[in-house]
Amino acid sequence: MRFTTALVAALPIIAVYAADFQVLVGNNGGLTYDPPQVTGAVVGDTVSFVFMPKNHTVTQSTFAAPCQSMANGIDSGFQPVAAGATNLPSWSFTVNDTSAPLWFYCAQVGGAWSSP
Repeated sequence: MRFTTALVAALPIIAVYAADFQVLVGNNGGLTYDPPQVTGAVVGDTVSFVFMPKNHTVTQSTFAAPCQSMANGIDSGFQPVAAGATNLPSWSFTVNDTSAPLWFYCAQVGGAWSSP
């Protein structure tokens, strides 16, 4: 089972300052993105994924094929994190289009999950 989440675009609003939306990957030892979706992001904002212990990815997919890597999609690659680590890796991207949701999943075989 693999997990997916959507980055849902809000109505475009001109932002004075770019916002950074933080998403924890595998928080509390769980198999989730926390929060499971980001809303309100506008062009120029950043979405930062912070990887908790274990080995996860943030891999872009499509709604039609939620657990398959999207051709030319963005991908964090595997981010192994040791149990008890205090220096957690992060990976981010800048929002450059809000016309449609972005879908992501974890490519870890046997360790992925679904979000609502």
